[in-house]
Amino acid sequence: MIQQGLDIIPSANFARADITLLPPPEHLQQWVQCLWLKPPQKRSTAQRFTDKFYPDAGASISFEISTTNVRATFLHQAQVLTQSWTSEYGLLSVRLHPGAAGALLGLHIGDKSNLQLNLAESDFLHSYVAQKSQFMVLLDSLAEMDLVQGAKAVLAWLERLVTLNQVQENRLLPLLKLTSSNLLLPEQLAAQVGVSRRTLERRCKNGLGFTPLQLLSFSQIRRARQRLINTKDSLGEVALSCGYYDQAHFTNAFHKHTLETPQQYRLRKLSSDC
Repeated sequence: MIQQGLDIIPSANFARADITLLPPPEHLQQWVQCLWLKPPQKRSTAQRFTDKFYPDAGASISFEISTTNVRATFLHQAQVLTQSWTSEYGLLSVRLHPGAAGALLGLHIGDKSNLQLNLAESDFLHSYVAQKSQFMVLLDSLAEMDLVQGAKAVLAWLERLVTLNQVQENRLLPLLKLTSSNLLLPEQLAAQVGVSRRTLERRCKNGLGFTPLQLLSFSQIRRARQRLINTKDSLGEVALSCGYYDQAHFTNAFHKHTLETPQQYRLRKLSSDC
């Protein structure tokens, strides 16, 4: 189930695995895009799913919950990632907006490879004793809670991170929204926000780990994915509406980003495989 107002491209596995997507409370919306909740299934009826995850400069914190253990994983993507997972365990996942991982978690990310961390075993938040302590308390408590209680606990933890790190706003999110809505080239984006292109490049690299040109590419691919699913436009029409020179340029860029052609993607999604 996806609540209204969430700009999400769903996988067919969401319905199959009984995943619910929820919006965050208003005061966390500049940091959190959405929450995923999935109840556990009995081992005898559990299924294994495979999903593709696409980079958009954001990140995820996922809590895989069993009756005896909670495994917390941080995932930030620079490249498309295919992962398999089982419905046996409860799942509570927070999708973070671009800029949130650095501001709230102190994690420095880059644009070369995917970053996946087991948060309980890494030196996550090693410089912030209070934050580390609160995180371990959260992990201990999640196994005793239902998913709704767990979601509230995770959101409360994120609220404390906002306070501890004394961050008032996600200054990079407006850049992403401008790029996504208008598909602005870096020099156009710099002019829109009133800074030089060099300043814009530095802010994006330091805060997001990506260049403005990479952010534009993410936005183009995302819009193309939406149009391939939701319209009957030809590939040429999709290419032009997403800022590509022609269909060949679009096909090459789409394949480089998603590891499949636009037509392959459209057929796969419309067949409801995932």
